[in-house]
Amino acid sequence: MIFLVIQKLDPESHKEWEQTAYSKSEDELPTWENLKDFLQSRYRTLELVLSVSGTCSSRDKPVRERSHLVTATATTSQPNERTCVLCKEKHTLCHCKNFTKLQPKERSDYVKTNNLCFNCLVPGHSAYQCKLQMSCRLCRRRHHTLLHRHQESAQTEERNQPSASHHGVEEKEEVINSMVASHHSTKQSTALLATAMVLARNEHNQTVVLRALVDQGSQASFLSEKAAQMLKLTRQSARGNIIGVGSTRTNVDHVVQLKIGSRWNPSFEINIQAYVMSKQLTTKIPSKAVTVTHWPHLEGLNLADPDYFQPGSIDLLLGVKEYAQIVQPTLIKGPPGSPCAQETNLGWILFGEIDNNRENESFLVLHHQVHIDHMLKSLWEIDNDKKRILTKEEKLCETIYESTHTRNSEGRYLVRLPFNTNNPISIEGNTKEIARKRLLQLERRFKKETKLKEDYTKVMQEYIKANYMEEITKNEINERKSVYLPHHAVVHADRETSKTRVVFDASAKGSNCVSLNDELLVGPQLQEDLRNILMRSRLHRVCYASDIQKMYLQILLYEEDADRYQRLLWRENDTDPIKEYRMLRVTFGTAAAPHLAVRTLHQVADDEGRNHPMAVRIIKEDFYMDDLMSGESSAPEAIKRAQEIDNILQKGGFVLSKWSSNSAEFLKSIEPNKRTSRAQLDFKLGDYYKESITKRGILSDIQRLFDPLGWIAPSLILAKILIQKLWLEPIGWDDEINQSLLHNWLTIREDFEHVKEIGIPRWLNTVSTQMENIEVHGFSDASMKAYAAVAYIRLKREDASVFTNLLAARTRVAPLRTVSLPRLELCGALLLARLLKQIENAMRIPTSNIYAWTDSSIVLAWLSGDPHRWKTFVANRVVEIVENVNTHRWFHVASEENPADIGSRGMLLADLKQKDLWWTGPKWLCKKEIIYSKPGITETELEMKPIKLNTYHNAEELKPLTAQFEDFDTLPELLKTIIYCKRFLRYKSNLSTSKEITTQEFEEALITCIKLVQQEFKEEIDRLRDKKQVRRKSKLRSLNPYLDENHILRVGGRLKHTNLPDNRKHPIILGNKNTLVHLIVADAHIKTLHGGVQLMLCYLRSKYWILRAKSITKLCRLPVDSTR
Repeated sequence: MIFLVIQKLDPESHKEWEQTAYSKSEDELPTWENLKDFLQSRYRTLELVLSVSGTCSSRDKPVRERSHLVTATATTSQPNERTCVLCKEKHTLCHCKNFTKLQPKERSDYVKTNNLCFNCLVPGHSAYQCKLQMSCRLCRRRHHTLLHRHQESAQTEERNQPSASHHGVEEKEEVINSMVASHHSTKQSTALLATAMVLARNEHNQTVVLRALVDQGSQASFLSEKAAQMLKLTRQSARGNIIGVGSTRTNVDHVVQLKIGSRWNPSFEINIQAYVMSKQLTTKIPSKAVTVTHWPHLEGLNLADPDYFQPGSIDLLLGVKEYAQIVQPTLIKGPPGSPCAQETNLGWILFGEIDNNRENESFLVLHHQVHIDHMLKSLWEIDNDKKRILTKEEKLCETIYESTHTRNSEGRYLVRLPFNTNNPISIEGNTKEIARKRLLQLERRFKKETKLKEDYTKVMQEYIKANYMEEITKNEINERKSVYLPHHAVVHADRETSKTRVVFDASAKGSNCVSLNDELLVGPQLQEDLRNILMRSRLHRVCYASDIQKMYLQILLYEEDADRYQRLLWRENDTDPIKEYRMLRVTFGTAAAPHLAVRTLHQVADDEGRNHPMAVRIIKEDFYMDDLMSGESSAPEAIKRAQEIDNILQKGGFVLSKWSSNSAEFLKSIEPNKRTSRAQLDFKLGDYYKESITKRGILSDIQRLFDPLGWIAPSLILAKILIQKLWLEPIGWDDEINQSLLHNWLTIREDFEHVKEIGIPRWLNTVSTQMENIEVHGFSDASMKAYAAVAYIRLKREDASVFTNLLAARTRVAPLRTVSLPRLELCGALLLARLLKQIENAMRIPTSNIYAWTDSSIVLAWLSGDPHRWKTFVANRVVEIVENVNTHRWFHVASEENPADIGSRGMLLADLKQKDLWWTGPKWLCKKEIIYSKPGITETELEMKPIKLNTYHNAEELKPLTAQFEDFDTLPELLKTIIYCKRFLRYKSNLSTSKEITTQEFEEALITCIKLVQQEFKEEIDRLRDKKQVRRKSKLRSLNPYLDENHILRVGGRLKHTNLPDNRKHPIILGNKNTLVHLIVADAHIKTLHGGVQLMLCYLRSKYWILRAKSITKLCRLPVDSTR
């Protein structure tokens, strides 16, 4: 028998068996049990390998599946003499290490580019024509397994990261893990969890009573979103996830600090840190009402939770750290079936098993996981939740820069181009011909614009002279494939210098329809927001500005990258032969250039600015690309800081020029040739309007108006409203507009001339020693046309006077669809909350000095209420508003004193310039003391969620589940159906499942079916559960039955003392009148190769004891399948 079986094994498994069978003794023959154990172990191994391996041979035989038996076989491939198309070695492409290192998308691109079969990776035919029966092992579709794309796990991503030589490094993260509880179902009793009513207090001494679950099995504490909103707690970023049964995940984004106290002991209070759960913290505890029995050992105790027996919501989960602080030494145990009482500082907590005659009580399990780096970031990040998280591509770009950038002997930085693939294919396309045609096109333009040709040629000559680009010798031209970049001119006539700029078109696609920019990583956003820079500049008494000369061209590119990806064609005259050059520096027009430039600026600050932290901060925060705008409190400080910045940048090859300042003393310290020739910035408006006024023309004119801080927002909102009206008009982009809209536009356009008459102080009268005296007051309002937010700075001077001035404003046009005014007011409040958060971060204003005002009592009621009470539109916005500006920082302002009303309704500049309410805020803002109140805030039912009423009725009696077994012809068919039903339930509970059916799932499905059919012995099972013997009249009495650990009824007796396998010693008891038994007998008939009655009985009794089995076996007469 053993010989016959091993002949069916694949060669690799056969070899493993021979090594295993005779490893102990060559004289001792292996037994059937040895072979059985080996096959089970081998099956589990192959099942695991086939489920995770992505590098198996395309020649491997597929896993076969039959309806009656699940098997898995693996065969080794015969040696293949094919030559790999990638590395030219003697192996197939699927065994090539270089190919398997690629990402699935890169593999697919390579197969497509080289016209290989997507199914077998061999050239000469397509997947449709492929004769190989093999398909993807993961999805069974017609492609090779190596080309399957799926969402990889974190470990897979780390494993597939390119090595440092390929611009990548491995990243590892430390993780904090903690178990919270356990989960299973039981019957006849209820496990009571320890709960307590606690007094929770926030930093403003506001107190709320919360119901807490005390869990000494948890390493972390958790707080519900509802409780966090009620307490108005300040949140810190702490991104992580909670992992539950079956690897279900729940994200946590915030951590809060609060205090909890006892209802019985006023002097007791502890500080705790809790993670905020956006979803429900737990189900109601207990899950069902507990019948309270008289327990004498609990009499007279001050219970921490007097309503422990009633199902209730949990808003706080206290972990082991808090448990250690509250627990007291006294523990009182009662009789079996009654809870234990533990003394704590919160009162006596009750827990344990309670006889309750309830069924299917549910228990909770959670696994908590928080990344350490996010925990550390929470120490210095305050409510910075909206900060964008780096994507995988952005992290890769940063990794490439950190691992490849170097410096030459002069201190200049050398960088590499960051690619999103290890094997760029843009180099394979023909870009040289495209570059040649574009050069000829440029020369035709030169013939019409001789001045442009002169300026363009001068720039190219400067590039060659300064060694920004170099000519390629004839011997080097055809050495390798390269990308040729077309180039063209961009002219800025209003610039003081560099009016003509050469821009390289790295987005030009080659013959393979792939451009260089398609494969370059753009990198993370390192550039500081211009609005932040402008707002900070108003804090300085002495302001200065400068820019870096040819910033991109100061950064060197690795010679290999320059030659392969930055070649170009150029000649000074169209009669000269076309020459080839390579750009040796970071090139304007490539997608990665802005990131490489800003990242190198930050790098030189880190490398050279260790002794000048203020200069480093200015370099990182006050540069807008190559333009610097910063300042200090005095001229000497500004001179010192400018010199530090200049010295740091010069060490990296960057030169600052075109210095300007409002201080004559500062300018004297700058060399004359490095100062700007302009005495002031000019604002030009009005001479660019077109005579033909169309929809396109109006939109173009409005986009020219640049007001980043929103100082003239009331005027611009009128133009934005006009654009909205134009959008509704059924006219084309180049059609002239109707007379009504034309009159509105001409009025607005003419009014823009008044912008020259508006002046706003640059310096806000602040000094570094008075920052704690600065307050920011924001106002929001809305109309049916628009909503607005405006912020003012309020400074208390040393002479007790108060200075106020407009800081920034934002406006938005109301949507076209009708939205209620309260909702628009809420949108205005959200706009203000975001603006105040930006100001707080940019100007480093303390949170306690931020104030928000609105004239909508409904909005204040929404902000004061629990977000879960409101409809989704309101709830989502309330949550974000409170995260940015806490509820207790919001106050009511009268409508006539609300400056945001001007921004929401709009106003022409002719009127706005005289409106002090807009420029300095309401008059009471200038008073020494401000009365902060919230009058008229009452409960509102507007936008409240409707209350759902559920009704139930008794349905007709359902057909027993065991009766549905009759719908199946074979046992595997029944078991697979049970398995998929269980998988569906796990899917609905967000529990992960494997793609292939496992042996464990078959065993679990079979046990489920057996439990159902054994209900015919319900009386016997109940007596055995009560530790009683079965009745004498029972037909199972002679079998001495017992219940195993899975509550399966088995045969007892003296065989338990033998060394037989468990199933032979104690077979499962089954009746003879159910469909499952007939399916089991039929399955045995097939597996014994249609054996006789005795053979089938021997096979069946190795696992089952079927009542009157012989008579059932005789009835089994299945037809024999014809096989070949």
